[in-house]
Amino acid sequence: MNQAKAFLQSHEHTDKDDFRTPPYLVKYIESTFGSITHDGACSEENKLAVPFNLFGLDELPDNSMLYINPPFSTPLVKEFVSAAVRKLNNSQGSTCVFLLPNKLSEVTWCNEINKHFSKIIFLGGRINFISPYAVKGGACRSGCFLAIIGDESDSSILEWITLRKIKELS
Repeated sequence: MNQAKAFLQSHEHTDKDDFRTPPYLVKYIESTFGSITHDGACSEENKLAVPFNLFGLDELPDNSMLYINPPFSTPLVKEFVSAAVRKLNNSQGSTCVFLLPNKLSEVTWCNEINKHFSKIIFLGGRINFISPYAVKGGACRSGCFLAIIGDESDSSILEWITLRKIKELS
């Protein structure tokens, strides 16, 4: 049996996408980028702010802070990033923060996703997602980062912060 098949058999819930952002990370995001006004990847039960349908016809209000923790498959991330870019193009003064898996060097990410980010913050450590499906020590095998679209500040484009430091700050 190959390693991938063994992993999938021992982690029966890998097809679920209910992995909620832990409060310490939400607190860090809000202290860094402002209060989250809209959640672009949520259900009514797990929303962090006003739910916003990225794929609907509504425009994102000006000066919004949109947070998105999408399902982590590359095709879905690509769809969410493209939809967010379209919404932000019609919204003045708005910022979008994504929580994403660290797949930055994959071909699709290099060619079609990364170019939209104005800033990337690498998160050192594994996030312990809140979920009935999460495994201890974090649900994302590749680590995570925050990707920002629309933040035109003068700060660095790439940053690194450990989850331990984020927890200390919150």
